[in-house]
Amino acid sequence: MNMIQRAGIVAVVAAVIVAGLYVFEPLFSAPVVDVGMLATTSAKYSLSFEYPKDYFVIEHDGGTPERLSHTIMIVQDAQGNRDLLSGKIKNTDGLPTITMQMFQNNLDHYTTDTWVRSSKDSNFKTSPDGKLAEAGFTNGESALQYRWSGLREGITVVAAHPDWVYAFSVTYASSSDQIIKDFAQILTTVQFTQSK
Repeated sequence: MNMIQRAGIVAVVAAVIVAGLYVFEPLFSAPVVDVGMLATTSAKYSLSFEYPKDYFVIEHDGGTPERLSHTIMIVQDAQGNRDLLSGKIKNTDGLPTITMQMFQNNLDHYTTDTWVRSSKDSNFKTSPDGKLAEAGFTNGESALQYRWSGLREGITVVAAHPDWVYAFSVTYASSSDQIIKDFAQILTTVQFTQSK
């Protein structure tokens, strides 16, 4: 396959993904061309995924001793983003990010739908249209997808497992932002290493 054919495929895939956002279809229904990804795996959270090489990862624990949570934040590797995260510059609009959050579920036993609708962590109450869409991962795992609004616009895809609820989100300023395409690409690489 020559460079022109590859560029054509990338353009078509990007157009399909962006068009899907406007009609609220799952982001990862179209194949995505690998443009250089880094892999990461977490045995503790039974999760593996890949992310573009021009991003960096920050992780932190959250929640309470009774209800654990963990966040993996993926940020485009730009000096302005590093300066913002280090506190060198201030920005009240928030930083466009891709996040993967794991919320302990072995006590509450949420289904995907009940977590989205009842957990304060879901942001579903800020959804402009209150719609949930069926989604799915490339390994056949089902999920739910919705939009929400805050400092930035957001899209979240959720899958509940017995031990953890997994919430994958992207925040952005415009529906044409590259970070949305990168989010869609990351979702095609997600693998849950523990079955439901």
